[in-house]
Amino acid sequence: NNACNTTITETLNVLIEQANIPPVAHAGPDLTLKKNTEYCVSFLKTGFEDWMCGGVQFAPEHSALGTGSYDPDGTINNYAIAYDKGNPQVLIHHNNFGTAIINYTTSGTKTLELCVTDNNNATNCDNASVTVTE
Repeated sequence: NNACNTTITETLNVLIEQANIPPVAHAGPDLTLKKNTEYCVSFLKTGFEDWMCGGVQFAPEHSALGTGSYDPDGTINNYAIAYDKGNPQVLIHHNNFGTAIINYTTSGTKTLELCVTDNNNATNCDNASVTVTE
């Protein structure tokens, strides 16, 4: 009987998607700044920092904030900085370049927070400590 020798073949397609790996934020080293003094921080080294800062002095050690940030499986699409975390005085968003002018009006220890968002909308943040002196 031929019915006993029949083979049935089915095809199953499996799609395996790799999970997004979040970006890595690197705010940079801790800072010591003077109270009531404007400082410029740049998110990436572009060569136009002097022009973009309008002559405002650069914060020491922070002429290229965020340059150690990366995304292991994509690209960083956005950088955001809060220069006094927990105090919504300034939050600057920009895409792939830009500067921020920071000016602390009180002395003490502050937290500068840098957040990066990748091309799949995953976000990671890193903090640097800012000591503000008289």
